[in-house]
Amino acid sequence: MDAAKPNCNCNKPAQVSTVKKDGPNHGRLFATCTTRDCKYFEWLDGNKKMTPTSSSSSSNNFNFGLNSSSSGKVSSFSDQNDGSKSTIPKCQHNQDAMLLRVKKVRPNQGRLFWTCANSQSDKCSFFSWFSGKEEDFEHLIGVKPTTLTTKETSFEVTESEKKRKLKDETNQEDHSDDDTPEPSSVAVEEPQRKKMKETSADVVHYKEKPKQIFPKKEEIFSALNACSFDNVKVVILGQDPYPQWYAHGMSFSVKKGITTPKSLQNIYAELEQDENLTPRFTQPNHGYLMGWAQQGVLLLNAVLTVESGKSNEHKGIGWEQFTDAIINKLKEKKNIVYLLWGKDAQEKGSKIDRKNNLVIQTSHPSPFSANKGFLGSKCFSKCNEYLTNNGLTTINWNKL
Repeated sequence: MDAAKPNCNCNKPAQVSTVKKDGPNHGRLFATCTTRDCKYFEWLDGNKKMTPTSSSSSSNNFNFGLNSSSSGKVSSFSDQNDGSKSTIPKCQHNQDAMLLRVKKVRPNQGRLFWTCANSQSDKCSFFSWFSGKEEDFEHLIGVKPTTLTTKETSFEVTESEKKRKLKDETNQEDHSDDDTPEPSSVAVEEPQRKKMKETSADVVHYKEKPKQIFPKKEEIFSALNACSFDNVKVVILGQDPYPQWYAHGMSFSVKKGITTPKSLQNIYAELEQDENLTPRFTQPNHGYLMGWAQQGVLLLNAVLTVESGKSNEHKGIGWEQFTDAIINKLKEKKNIVYLLWGKDAQEKGSKIDRKNNLVIQTSHPSPFSANKGFLGSKCFSKCNEYLTNNGLTTINWNKL
């Protein structure tokens, strides 16, 4: 390079290097400081200068010099890291992007970014910095989205497969009023049941602006259908479904074959370290919690649906009134254990009959708060102890 070397933030001549690793920026020139203390970085072909700051209020809105050709398809996705809602972007193959974290010791170490899940094998150069609340997407970090495949190429599918995928993942069938999903086993009063049907109808009817809604309509009430009213012994309250295709209507649960989300990994970790449990818990190789539901554990979310990639998007549309009615109905029973993890679940706790039931409150099992009270709480052995003292069969947490 003929031009003089730029100076870094500490006013020293910067070191000029070339990106050698395969990827969207392969072959590009950049300048960095020769010392680790200075976090200077600058692309020399795009003149995108980055000066990190320690202020928590700063906005990381720089583009990092990415070419427009590698931007891919992004729906309602901003590059402002301001905590606003984000969606899962699509790569150049129109597939859900994969969320990863920068691991190398560089100015952006620890930042999250979206990339194609098959970039190495399919030469997709899609890249976008993550924006929004990290805790809403922690279960997606490092999780590779599923793709339809054929023998020819991982992104070419038959028309019939495309139609099946659209039907399965977007729930955009022409629903009639008689097809509105409804739980088969929950007992609520008629006004609440009417409100539930109105809310579920609002969710599944998108005739003007179809949207991706999870879980699939036939799984919206999975928690209620898997654990009947008469069988409820334990209630685990969640916020809303995972904002991805693997949500299936039960809080914290994913079906077999899906990578266990980090919050559920922490739930398993707490079970495993609880020495008061008999038998001691052994972690399974999946995150499917149907075995708990069948023993009387109601895995209930406060909100029963979510829009793709938008955690808590359906908060306030009416589900809370229905799930409040479920908790009110449970007041007819006694000796139920309520496990309330985190602020959202504990807000629901005001409706619980604490005189005749046991309420155990801890922090949320998310990686951001598990160490603030959840881990080490022994909430599962306390749950079983209470059930035993009241003449009820305990939960075999190993039965999954």
